[in-house]
Amino acid sequence: VGVAAAAIYALISRLPASTVDRRLKRHLGAHHSAGFDICSMVHSVVVSIMAAVSIWLEAQEDLPEPQRSYVCAEPASLLSWLIPSIELGYALHDLASALWQMQLDFVLHGALVTAMLLLLCGLGTAHHTSRISIVHVSTILLNLRRVDLGSAANRRVDVAFAVSFLFLRCLVLPYWWILFLAHGRTMPAREWGPCMHGGAVVAVAAIGGFVMHALNFYWAGLILAKAVRRAKAGMQRPNAIGSNGFHVQHDG
Repeated sequence: VGVAAAAIYALISRLPASTVDRRLKRHLGAHHSAGFDICSMVHSVVVSIMAAVSIWLEAQEDLPEPQRSYVCAEPASLLSWLIPSIELGYALHDLASALWQMQLDFVLHGALVTAMLLLLCGLGTAHHTSRISIVHVSTILLNLRRVDLGSAANRRVDVAFAVSFLFLRCLVLPYWWILFLAHGRTMPAREWGPCMHGGAVVAVAAIGGFVMHALNFYWAGLILAKAVRRAKAGMQRPNAIGSNGFHVQHDG
């Protein structure tokens, strides 16, 4: 599934930019786009929807996470099994793109995600990570920031992106991570299922999670710093059209 997903994303990424632009103008009323990543957009929309449904299906189970992980419960649904494989396919595609563009932080992110997914798939525990894909909601909005939808819509997208990034990646994700590690400290190791491999999975989650959260908080700092700069710039530039006399320019 992962190889098939990587191949599909490679084909999607070959769509001509002019074709993508025409579709954006027709369906979103976009004025123009700069650096819009159709592959990322398709992946983010698909896995966000799948993750939301997967989380809802998990909530119907008697045994919630992180308990399910530690007793090695079967996938709560087909989606729980499918999502990590699709994520792995995209991670391989994303890593190749980052290496081609030589963007160090994205190379690190892609390499980390790929390595963790390969390891977790090999250990048979990847289905317990399916809920994490809900963070791609913020990636949908990140891609929309590269489309000029008009000044008012651009500002709404900017705010929605910042809020979704901070909420999902800097609050929800660390909360789930801490909850998982904390459960490992309170549940006797003798009661752990065989898929935990004597604590190897916990160690992978602890180390990989720390690096991932460090990257997310680094990006959150950049987002907040940019928001502050743009807010200050907007307060210094009066806008005759705006009702409050100020505006914040959108730079994609």
